[in-house]
Amino acid sequence: MGPMVYGLSFWPSDCGDEMRREFQFNDSKKLTEKQRDEMFAQLKEMDKSRLGWMVNILDPAEISSDMMAENHMGGRNLNRMSYDSAFGMLVRVLKMGFKVDRIICD
Repeated sequence: MGPMVYGLSFWPSDCGDEMRREFQFNDSKKLTEKQRDEMFAQLKEMDKSRLGWMVNILDPAEISSDMMAENHMGGRNLNRMSYDSAFGMLVRVLKMGFKVDRIICD
């Protein structure tokens, strides 16, 4: 098993429609590798006041050890790891001072 990568992006609520038109956001599994690479290159160059983003990467060793451990020893299944990753990134955004008024999780 390889790493699991979780991503989060955020933008001002008054430009959500503009962002969807400009980037044609979609489920990453429906995009080709080339489309994902091109979109990532655009995101890295974008004005951070228009769009912020972050990633959380779970190492295969962490995934394996968490799945093998008993619950009382800190063990987690993949659903819990996914939840913890998404929630942790949301907390980071809130700590940066942003007000979140809508969440879309895929």
